[in-house]
Amino acid sequence: MKTLNKLAAIVFAVLVMSCEMVGGIGEIEPENVLTDETLIVDAQSAETAVNGVYASWRNIYIGYMRHLMSFRSGSENVRYISGYQDFVRNDIKPENAALDKNYAGLYGVVNMANSVLAQLEKEVAYQGLSASRRLEMVAEAKFQRAMAHFMLLRQYGEFFNLNSEFGVVTNLEPVRGNHPKSRSSVAETYRVVVDDLKEVALHAPEMPQGHYYVSQLTGKAFLAKVYLSMNDFVNASTLAQEVIEQAPLVGYNLETEYLDIFEKGFHSDEVLFALYTSYPNEPSIVYSPASLKSGNSLILVADELVAGDGDMFSGEGFDPRFAALFSDVALGYSGRGNNKYIKEDYVSGQPGNTYFFLRLAEVYLIRAEAEARLAHYDEARVALKVVCDRAGYADDYVETIADEALTQSILHHKWVELCVENNEEWFDLVRYHLLDGFAFSPVYVKTGKLLLPIPKAALAGNNLLKQNPEYL
Repeated sequence: MKTLNKLAAIVFAVLVMSCEMVGGIGEIEPENVLTDETLIVDAQSAETAVNGVYASWRNIYIGYMRHLMSFRSGSENVRYISGYQDFVRNDIKPENAALDKNYAGLYGVVNMANSVLAQLEKEVAYQGLSASRRLEMVAEAKFQRAMAHFMLLRQYGEFFNLNSEFGVVTNLEPVRGNHPKSRSSVAETYRVVVDDLKEVALHAPEMPQGHYYVSQLTGKAFLAKVYLSMNDFVNASTLAQEVIEQAPLVGYNLETEYLDIFEKGFHSDEVLFALYTSYPNEPSIVYSPASLKSGNSLILVADELVAGDGDMFSGEGFDPRFAALFSDVALGYSGRGNNKYIKEDYVSGQPGNTYFFLRLAEVYLIRAEAEARLAHYDEARVALKVVCDRAGYADDYVETIADEALTQSILHHKWVELCVENNEEWFDLVRYHLLDGFAFSPVYVKTGKLLLPIPKAALAGNNLLKQNPEYL
């Protein structure tokens, strides 16, 4: 942890400068990154370099996008982030500044991972670095590359159509300078992501150093998530069940109480991957917790789940998780708008609010949806029940859900369970809209485009890059 703490401020400063230089496909200029010749020279510098890949997620515009996309789905309601109006209206402009910086930031993660991999995968011996640890490091870097490519695909590519040519630019080598490159197809983009994650599931550390580091199980769980996005429900379910069975053996368990996840943050046993945060070296990249109010769509879903007449003051008539997060009684006089972000940020030496990329509860919900879509309703209910029991629903609750209503119920539970964490609600809405004809408007969010546009600056820097058809 000490290595990560000392490194984060240095690497983050480098990365912020680097990402400002990113062009059409995520190029980072050579003078702003460590070169392949100097990045790794021994075991210690290898550890530092890998921690630098973890630190590359600290780009503030990656954190901002979580909120902007929550405006889009109606999960969050706040008015103080630059460019938010486009997302509230679901009419995002290619020149939106936050969009441009998010796109650049994600390619910054890809490029940082590739810089480390270019060294670790060389047939060169590094003093003090064992072959087994080197293999683990490669897997850790590939996880970051896979996750960044996947986030880029879901935000900027037609992730829902395996036959589409509109994937994203995939980079498997460090990019030095402005070299135009066309987009990979959706199928090819998924192949790049899946190939990386398969290696993570085999070669990452078996036991995590902490829940802010990657393990083999993290790779397997994220791969289940990717398969669900690909509508490969058999593989998604199979992998999710393996994760559920293996999790307790390597230190992952659901928290007994929902709010304990957020009280413990990146130390929670339920967390499969989140960012380490401790001010001042690793500050939170969560927007002001006081401003994170619930959006109207989330309020409606939380109310529908219990068929109640929800009271925002007491929380009565809402899903228990929603009440614990957003009701006036639960928030008290804390000044927060969302109890998921309960930490006091900017207190020196203290853990701050984190970015939850993946939790074990999501794996249960992946299993539930995949089994429901395979018409294995009993198996789907078993997985859903675990999450609903923890949330405070009656023991026989899942048995009362009709088979034909089960997939939509899973969507609603997943929406409330994971709201304002990693944008799952938006991507689930897109999938359900296309798979089931689930209506976007007027019940949930405004009708509009399913993708984000490729930023204007990226198009200007890469003459082979095509804009998404929705924005032509």
